[in-house]
Amino acid sequence: MNKSTKDIVKSVWVPLSHPFRSAIQEATEVTFEDKDKISTTSYETVLLKDVLAYNQKAEGPLTSTFQKLNSIERSDIAKIIQKLYPKLVPYFIDCGTRNPVHHTAYVMEYMVTILIGEGKHTESNVKIDMVKVGMLAALFHDSAQGLSKLQKITEANIKDMVRKLVRGTAEIKELKKCLNNTVKARQVHMEKGAEIAEAILPEYPKEINDDEIREIKRIIEHHDDPKIPVAYNIIRGMFSEDDECKNWYNQLEDQQKEELDSLLNEAYADYLIEINDWLLQYHHEADLLWMLTEDGIDADLARFSPTEKKTHREMIDNNIKCHKEEVELYKDRPDFEEYNFQNNTVYRSKTGYMLFEHLTRILNERYP
Repeated sequence: MNKSTKDIVKSVWVPLSHPFRSAIQEATEVTFEDKDKISTTSYETVLLKDVLAYNQKAEGPLTSTFQKLNSIERSDIAKIIQKLYPKLVPYFIDCGTRNPVHHTAYVMEYMVTILIGEGKHTESNVKIDMVKVGMLAALFHDSAQGLSKLQKITEANIKDMVRKLVRGTAEIKELKKCLNNTVKARQVHMEKGAEIAEAILPEYPKEINDDEIREIKRIIEHHDDPKIPVAYNIIRGMFSEDDECKNWYNQLEDQQKEELDSLLNEAYADYLIEINDWLLQYHHEADLLWMLTEDGIDADLARFSPTEKKTHREMIDNNIKCHKEEVELYKDRPDFEEYNFQNNTVYRSKTGYMLFEHLTRILNERYP
């Protein structure tokens, strides 16, 4: 944890009732002062906001996660998380504006809900404990967001690059570089997150076996894979729907068209989730559901500059749209129908889709 973050944490109040109060103190090697002594004037606003958000916003989903684990008599997993979570707090804090520190708590809550809803807690005679692996993969999945020096390439960045290409201020090779950076930005945090898990989990051989660690790492290493082809889909959509882009494309020489088409098709199927990889699918659904929480919407809105600022309604519509557009990536697969996507959304599990409908309904009622 960098010095500025550590200084901020030193003066953050954590309620005595917080489930990780003493463990956080031990993990970060800091002490917590009385709430009345806090002064925000000398702190870095963004980091302080994230640390406070951890204390206030993670507690609810964490408590719900433990209650659900206990309800299926898996207090053993709750205890493992209680041991591991504080070790990851410094990583979560260092994510800064890339990922709010309470994001992980939400993903764990949705992951355990899906696993229980799909009956995975009742399976026996299996090599991998799906509940344990699923929950620990959710715990570690974004732990390395702060370690990646590469900025995420946004939809706005991609569209801006296409406009430059069409208007003659950029070349295809620059678009290729933009796409490569999109892939790298995703891959680096997944790879490093798996490294963090590999470094920490072997310390608990009685609780987690080698096969489980390998599966946890695999999920972390691929949890954002389906988001990579989305960038390519955005560009394809512009060339098929936007008049300016369509006219430019139609005027290209055959060799240029081939070069562009080859670029847009080169990284497609490799990043999609295989039909029987249910644990990765459940994780992907739990991760996406965060985007439909009020905290998730607020986090997305905070990433826009004042000149690009969106309303809550616009952000909600955008995020719901994302959960439907991803299905388009699978439609060329011969086994597409067997995926059985629920109501043309990315959700394949009935529980995941139920949560999608529930969260969407709440947002629509609050922001009509």
